[in-house]
Amino acid sequence: MGQTQSKKKTSKKENGFDCISSSKTFGGKVIHYIHEKHEAPILSIEFSPDDTFIVTTSADSTIALWELKSGRLYRVFKQHKKAVTCCSFSSIDTHILASGSEDHLVMLWNIKLGRRVARFEAHENTVTACTFSPDGKCLATASKDCTIKLYDIVPGSGQYINGKYLCLEGHEGPIHSAQFSPDGILLATCSDDRTIRLWNRVSGKITSILTDPYNPVIQCRFSGDGGEIASCSGKCVRVWNTMLCEIVNILEGYHTEMVTTIAFSADGKIATGSTDRTICIWEAEKTALKSTPLHVLRSKSAVRACCFSRSGKYLSSGGDDNALSVWK
Repeated sequence: MGQTQSKKKTSKKENGFDCISSSKTFGGKVIHYIHEKHEAPILSIEFSPDDTFIVTTSADSTIALWELKSGRLYRVFKQHKKAVTCCSFSSIDTHILASGSEDHLVMLWNIKLGRRVARFEAHENTVTACTFSPDGKCLATASKDCTIKLYDIVPGSGQYINGKYLCLEGHEGPIHSAQFSPDGILLATCSDDRTIRLWNRVSGKITSILTDPYNPVIQCRFSGDGGEIASCSGKCVRVWNTMLCEIVNILEGYHTEMVTTIAFSADGKIATGSTDRTICIWEAEKTALKSTPLHVLRSKSAVRACCFSRSGKYLSSGGDDNALSVWK
């Protein structure tokens, strides 16, 4: 009989960062650590659809666009007056970026031309989330004013926002996050009211309500096939079956402080970032509750945002050290 070797955790240090991994094939290498632009914490991060750029938004009221390969600063947008809390690329007009801010405004930017193409007051309080539908025809925004708005987008017209929107109401507390399902039919939102609500994009009606048993829900994200939704609250992440509205996995026991951000990779793994200065990479298994992380990346400060590239090859993170980290 052959002997089975148990996997041992290995620890390495890259550019001052620690990576603890249960897999010898995971590099955990920091290829960029950029601390040259933002003067306040990074609040959101997105990769461009072609993985050419990374965008970071910050509490310093700026938006920075970075070249992924070189790590060089490409553009900076400065027209928001307060902290920029969220951003989203259109997957159809891939040069169009949306941003939302504490100034209650949503702006659309043409990153190729380097200019703003739309500006409107979307809410009566901080805009906490903005996200394009997969077909690029709708922009959803969410706010601390407890509402969600669905705006019609006119791609390539130069106007983009035609003024029409559908207002969704039902949350009983500030909304923190919003994301469309991969097929564009559903919109998931989460709130201080401890719920994740699924909305039909066309009718604006609530189709399901998932309730966290203990804490406000800070972020929610669909898996690549839409079959699962991951949500973070307190120190743990719950993975829900979208159709059955049941918890199929709980990722907990490692983070020692609040989980602030989550992201799905193309191959179904989940990244979780926390104020405890760690990022955990988990296998999103549908059967084993209370999983153990596959990898643990140690940041230099509290993590506020993380995002996988579309290819799944890269992970970016940012937080209270005002810096962008890119892991490979």
